[in-house]
Amino acid sequence: MFVTQEKIEEMVSELADRMYTYAHFITEYCLNVIDTEDYQVKEKRFFYTLLFKASNELTAVSTLFKNFYQKAAFQSSMYLIIRTMLSDCFAAWHVIKLKELGEDHLYMIDLIDYDHVSFSIKTLKGSYNLIHRLKKSEIDDAIQAVKSSNSRFFNYTVKENGQKVYGENIFGKDFYSLRNTISFLTQQKLIKEEKEILIKMFYYYDYYSKLEHPGVLTFQLVHKSFDQLAFKKSLRDLIENIFIIEPFIATYMKNWPELENSISSNYLSVTEKMYKKATELWEILKMEAI
Repeated sequence: MFVTQEKIEEMVSELADRMYTYAHFITEYCLNVIDTEDYQVKEKRFFYTLLFKASNELTAVSTLFKNFYQKAAFQSSMYLIIRTMLSDCFAAWHVIKLKELGEDHLYMIDLIDYDHVSFSIKTLKGSYNLIHRLKKSEIDDAIQAVKSSNSRFFNYTVKENGQKVYGENIFGKDFYSLRNTISFLTQQKLIKEEKEILIKMFYYYDYYSKLEHPGVLTFQLVHKSFDQLAFKKSLRDLIENIFIIEPFIATYMKNWPELENSISSNYLSVTEKMYKKATELWEILKMEAI
């Protein structure tokens, strides 16, 4: 079946609209969570943050995707956003799988949260100090301020005057990293579909990293968006990422079962319409040599 380029561009525009509607629905869902203030406990706060972040990112991606053919320069930004979403999916998968196994998934959430704190302390000792040339006492005070603001992650002692002095973190040698997450996931008894998802997730996460971090492949990738012959391959990549990311978003939403049940029919309708457009375009692109 021959499909004109004009028709493909029309389908891209329609899919972008479906993605935007889907993103808007997720945003409305997040606002409902906010209204009920049901995001205070650690696990819900973690997944709410990922969900709201995803709604913002999908809104941006759908807007950029709407201009896929008209504004080729938008494509690089779109891929960088998708990479960020994939990074969140990896972290979420680690937490979800630990919970399924009955292990301490809340500890993993703490490790993920602590990553920013750990990096701030390392930066104060390293790059920040190289730039500002602080006195040792100033660095120590700055580190104490960071630890005090994130006191749940640190052991402490109390001086005679009652002042707390924060010491080592409570995690010992444990830390969160993508490598540790992938190592953990590959040790699980994943079903065939999960293995395929893991392979695809890492492929795109790694591939798009060459845009974020300059290197020998960056020249090729920043020009790819202007290569008409590469457009259809890029479209297939984007659609495949939709298929990867959406199930994770659906899982985030399961943390509010009462809210999920009240909107389940609407969610299914919005999601099915997006999938229908994505699948139609996918099938057309599969028939063409790329």
